[in-house]
Amino acid sequence: MSHEPSGTVRPTNPPRTPALQNPKSKRQRGEQRHQCKHCDKSYKSASLLRSHVRSHTGEKPFKDLKNHERSHTGEKPFLCSDCGKAFSRASSLTSHQRTHSGEKPYLCPQCGRMFSDPSSFRRHQRAHQGVKPYRCDKCGKPFRQPADLAMHQRIHTGERPFRCPDCDKTFVASWDLKRHRLSHSAERPFQCPECGKGFAERSGLSKHQRSHSGERPYKCEECGKTFISVMDLKNHQKSHPELRPFRCEHCEKGFLDKAGLKKHQRIHSDVRPHVCQQCGKGFLVPSDLRKHQRTHAKEVKGKVEEEEEEITTLTLHPASMESQPLFDPLVSFLEKVAEGDMEVIESSPSSS
Repeated sequence: MSHEPSGTVRPTNPPRTPALQNPKSKRQRGEQRHQCKHCDKSYKSASLLRSHVRSHTGEKPFKDLKNHERSHTGEKPFLCSDCGKAFSRASSLTSHQRTHSGEKPYLCPQCGRMFSDPSSFRRHQRAHQGVKPYRCDKCGKPFRQPADLAMHQRIHTGERPFRCPDCDKTFVASWDLKRHRLSHSAERPFQCPECGKGFAERSGLSKHQRSHSGERPYKCEECGKTFISVMDLKNHQKSHPELRPFRCEHCEKGFLDKAGLKKHQRIHSDVRPHVCQQCGKGFLVPSDLRKHQRTHAKEVKGKVEEEEEEITTLTLHPASMESQPLFDPLVSFLEKVAEGDMEVIESSPSSS
């Protein structure tokens, strides 16, 4: 048994403080946190924040890896038995088949409108919520979807990539072209079961059927009047001056939103945001730009017609006789006769 000399101080380890008793949190110690812009939560890494943000957006990346891989391979194993159209997802096929059956299981509780697929239903709900996070940097107009913004921006650039093969008319969106092409056809596949009237589009049939049922799902919040279609409601709302809070400082004209006011104010300024890519001329509104672009199209068409006419002339009317060696002696002789250098002696008929 050993004895330590007197006066020796034995080193002692300080007691550990449990983590729960640590008075300073990570945030207090100055660690960088990644803050969610939708709520007050923050995370120590960007990946954790991205995972959390999906709880707000509803995004579910690669929930089904096989479905995702088909977006790269182009494989579409799900075929519609009615029309043969192929899809990469079973859910997309199910939604598509409802276009044949007319089934619309998704009902909007606010306006009663029905939808055949959940994505269209969610987009529609944003219309009631007023959420439009995507804004045009040219005119300030907001949109619910990035695809809607991209399509709107074609109005400023003048881009109309969808061309009708029947009349060469161009369109901003593919469905505008699809709707236009029905005007070249007498086909009216959507028939009203009550009166037999035919429509080129399902939406036209839906609106028509409300005339039979008396349904008027679109209500004016200002006066309570109801309407069959959104367009009828919008036209009606123009009759309420109090619904036009955005007033022009130059002429006091009122507008429903800031985008409408901003567009109008260009009349009072030199701003011409819609520029022709061919000659650089600017216009106030996209419709004026389109009219102007038709003048370029006519110029090109006129030049082509002139060139075709020249080619036709050369084909049907060869070069003049003077340039053809075969006729050179005859031409020379006729010129001398005309100038009086050569006398032509007419032979008299011989007497019998």
